[in-house]
Amino acid sequence: MALVLVLAARCAAPPFDPATINRSYGPDDELAARRLTPAGQAEVVAAMREAFSGQEREVPTPALHGVRWSDVGNAAYWAGLACEMAIIETIETPDQIRFTFQTIDDARAELIVDRLAPPLMLACRAQVGLMGERRDDAERLEAEFRKALEGFGRKHGWE
Repeated sequence: MALVLVLAARCAAPPFDPATINRSYGPDDELAARRLTPAGQAEVVAAMREAFSGQEREVPTPALHGVRWSDVGNAAYWAGLACEMAIIETIETPDQIRFTFQTIDDARAELIVDRLAPPLMLACRAQVGLMGERRDDAERLEAEFRKALEGFGRKHGWE
């Protein structure tokens, strides 16, 4: 019984000390958390605003045409996961990205994404199997790719 009490006492978390949250070990302590006074906060905000005064700020927005070329790689990755495929090779040129996948049953798949002019932005085509005989799997890969790409396009980002 005494052993259980000793173990329980040793496993308990140390008491919370709010004073240690704001403790600094000198002016060179970069890991110290410091709380600013309202006047200090106003000074920091004013300095940040001054750094951007006169400059146009770019604000992240959803994709202008629904999708972004910069999201193609991430969308292919997520499409592969949804279809139980893994990307084993990526060949990228300025206007085309070719992904080679390995399926869970050891077949090869290919997703080719071509960059187009806005508002279309891109076109994709997939082939699964040695001779492209697994058309249902290819259509699913294309659909999952478009679904992921459109999802990324709805997120706020930079064009």
